[in-house]
Amino acid sequence: MEEIGVVQEINAITDIGQRIERLKKRATTAPDVATLLKDWDPNGHAVMDKTIRKRKKVVTQQEVRSADGKTIIKPEKVEWRDPNRLPVPIEQDIVNIQTSFTFGIEPKLECVTATDEEKNAFNLLKQILVRNKIKYLNKKVMRAFLAEQEVAEYWYKVTDKGWWSKLLRIVGFGTEAPENRLRVAIWSPFNGDKLYPVFDSYGDLVFFSREYKVKDSDNNDIEKFMTVDAQSVTIYTKGANGWTEDKKQHGFTKMPIIYTYRAEAYCKKIKRLRERYEMLLSNYADCIDYNFAPKLMAKGVVEDIRNGGAANEIIEMSDGGELKYLVWTQAPDNAKLELDTTLDNMYNLTNTPRLSMEALKGMGDALSGVGFRYMFMGAHMAVYNHAEVMGEYLQRRINFLCTAMGDVFPKVKKVMETLDPVTEIVPYIIDNKADDVSLASDAIAAGIMSKKEGVSFVGLSDNPEETLKLIAAEEKKIEKIQPQK
Repeated sequence: MEEIGVVQEINAITDIGQRIERLKKRATTAPDVATLLKDWDPNGHAVMDKTIRKRKKVVTQQEVRSADGKTIIKPEKVEWRDPNRLPVPIEQDIVNIQTSFTFGIEPKLECVTATDEEKNAFNLLKQILVRNKIKYLNKKVMRAFLAEQEVAEYWYKVTDKGWWSKLLRIVGFGTEAPENRLRVAIWSPFNGDKLYPVFDSYGDLVFFSREYKVKDSDNNDIEKFMTVDAQSVTIYTKGANGWTEDKKQHGFTKMPIIYTYRAEAYCKKIKRLRERYEMLLSNYADCIDYNFAPKLMAKGVVEDIRNGGAANEIIEMSDGGELKYLVWTQAPDNAKLELDTTLDNMYNLTNTPRLSMEALKGMGDALSGVGFRYMFMGAHMAVYNHAEVMGEYLQRRINFLCTAMGDVFPKVKKVMETLDPVTEIVPYIIDNKADDVSLASDAIAAGIMSKKEGVSFVGLSDNPEETLKLIAAEEKKIEKIQPQK
């Protein structure tokens, strides 16, 4: 089979340098990290490039010559002034908004449990996610996926028996704690990681490598190349005499790498619009600076100025002279129209809502749960598109953790094999609880929803069953207090 061929081919290469070169051959195109960083960092935008937006020559004093034009009475004076350079972090704003809509609400994690042991094991899985701060990790992964094109998380074991002791007491698995706990690290291009996935013919990851650099005690860079496969982790170090190899077993049944990739950055489609917007904004700022002070156009000769500087100043002119202000009529409106249109197009093309007070004011009386859903419909459509990749990514993580928990904690290995947790991305929405309460009340009254389902639907209680008990108890107290007719 081809899969065995790929693994055997790479493992059969004895020369470390040649093996590394083979591991660097990837089926997908590697991200252009330098370009991505320039797009992400406003200081790297084209409008900040002095070879593109050059300094301007400004004549501060006109040359004055004698009547015959041969003698220079006053020389021309020139200054070189920097134009306005106004970069705007549009990519950052769009990616952050998309990230918040995708993981602003934690993904659902559900599992049908048949026994108390399965329930405890599922609670243990959830606690491992909480203790590794997965809700924050999800946002880092999403941000890297959209802006950097690829991201990977690497799970590993560290010795920490005390961590398990606290956790097991919470979930009800006794006090017999294992030696190791699970930890996770994020690898992405903006962090200085070069990633090299190797897949088999079925699309399964069989090797995953990370090229990076570390500093030694003398602050010199040391080149490292780390490779993870189904059984082991190998770290190659480049020294004066070539590569050295340090290989060890990672101790997991499955490969401890969760990886995802996209063909291009999410905001690539709006790059030209953003460059046009920044250039237009900078040019407009130059025009404002130049035309900010009012300019007078004089015809004839100014003879006298009475009450100079006062509100009733009078200027006397001869030879039919007149003074007029230069008025800038259409240019500001045209510039504003293009600025607004370009900005709207950038957000519309990426299905990203503009979260501003002006946008909310435009909704008027429609500020309800339904109104917000209509307003954020485009963002939710984008989240469902992201979920095609990120949903699969999250499920691979959960599947790995179910196996990894059994690897580090043999006591739960058997029960983890029977669990089938399912995760689902929930788009962020601003709910109007009054609408939910009204809908639940109507549904209960109509007989199409139980009280328990109604309490769960409204979402005001973390424990619907306990809430129903309290409601029933309070209703009994009210019945006893009310006088009988």
